[in-house]
Amino acid sequence: MTMHTNLYAAQFLAEHPGFGQYSRFRKWRETNTAEMKAFVALQRAMGINNKPELEDYWGKYWLTRNLFCDVMSRNRFEQLCGFKHFNDNTTRLQRGQDGYDPLHKVRPVLEIVDPIYPSVYNPGKELALDESMIKYKDRIFFRQYMPTKPTKLGIKTFALCESDTGYGLQFVVYTGRATFPVDQSSPLSMTEQVAVDITKDYVNKGHVLFMDNFIRHHNCSWH
Repeated sequence: MTMHTNLYAAQFLAEHPGFGQYSRFRKWRETNTAEMKAFVALQRAMGINNKPELEDYWGKYWLTRNLFCDVMSRNRFEQLCGFKHFNDNTTRLQRGQDGYDPLHKVRPVLEIVDPIYPSVYNPGKELALDESMIKYKDRIFFRQYMPTKPTKLGIKTFALCESDTGYGLQFVVYTGRATFPVDQSSPLSMTEQVAVDITKDYVNKGHVLFMDNFIRHHNCSWH
């Protein structure tokens, strides 16, 4: 994250040299691992302590003052938000090319966290598989609209969780039908293939899988 944030900042500043006199980008300096950890920690804290506006986290009123301004300035936080990257944009293939990855920008993160969730926790007997939505209003070709979900517009994921705690064991971002390729000779539908793929590490281990009408018919036993 540190490396690619610095890389993207250098690329962006080289391509856009004409910033205004008071632009915060003119004062950019390279970040480091310690600062990026602090940046992520502030983002986590924002999820716990919700405020109406970003500026409110750096308010200095004594009754509501917090530690945000002691960690970094608001301008620096906004700089890091603007340049935050996880991958090199120059290596991204265009849509339609062989090897194109819709999740190229976050692929390194997914490759790190995907195996971690199941490796650090052994779930109980009952597991649940369902669709979920990540709120997202910007343009992206795989954005979905699901009127029955609390978050109706955004990025759809398939999540396998422990029923008792809600602990996430596996999740897959749905970017289109190619997310779960189905062998034409297979008797499984695409939705059945989703269940097979996302639960493959928990088959024949004594678990019970719960689903709603996500999969209406399934001719394979799972236990």
